[in-house]
This record gives sequence, C-alpha cells and structure tokens, in this order.
Amino acid sequence: MDRRVDIVYETPSITEDNENGIATGWLPGRLSAAGRRVAAELGDRRRHDNLAAVFVSDLHRVVETAQIAFAGTTIPIRQDPRLRGCDYGELNGCPRDHPCPRMLPAHRRPVPRWPELPPGHRGHQGLPP
Repeated sequence: MDRRVDIVYETPSITEDNENGIATGWLPGRLSAAGRRVAAELGDRRRHDNLAAVFVSDLHRVVETAQIAFAGTTIPIRQDPRLRGCDYGELNGCPRDHPCPRMLPAHRRPVPRWPELPPGHRGHQGLPP
C-alpha cells in the first residue's frame, strides 16, 4: 500500500494590494480582476490532479483564491490560521516600496529594521499551534 503524501504548494493570487504596492501581511486582502483570472487558471491547472483536499490560511485573499480555483469541484477546502504567511506587525498595510519614515504617518513609522523587528512583528513565528 502506497502511503506517500504529495504536497503541492501554490501562493495566493494577485491582490489589489499587490497592484498598489501595499504589504498586506496578515490583513485580509482582496483579489484584483487579474488575480481572479489567475486563480481560475490555477484551477484549470490543478483541478484534475486528484487532490484529496486543499488547505489554506484563513486570510480572505487566500480563501478567495481557492474558492475560485476549485469552484464546481468536490475537493474540500480547509482553512487553518497556522498557514498564514508573514505578519509585518504595525507595518501590515503599509507601502512596501517606500519604507522611508517620512512617507508614513507617525503611528506607522517603522523601527530600525535589523536586527530589531517592528512592533507586533511575528514573522512566521508565533502562529497559533
């Protein structure tokens, strides 16, 4: 009996934040029109791969990607907050290409980048067990 488990990893599709240069982090995010198209293409590539299940984080943009990709199939989509990506703390939702503090409101200014992390930053650590 074959007990092998194959895991396929895909990233969430293109969001409005991606297109606007925003670092979404742990904010929900929404797919853009292009992102919805790419999510449908993901489904076209993967829906016939005999997947047993699709596991996603609980962030809206990720769930939306999976729902579009696997719409009309019987493949279960399971949400798990432990699958979230990087948490940028207070920098969630800030411009990703303009880290200059002068460009951010005072309450959103980053602290020194390395080795210290921004307030509330947990990266991939600190996720619920």
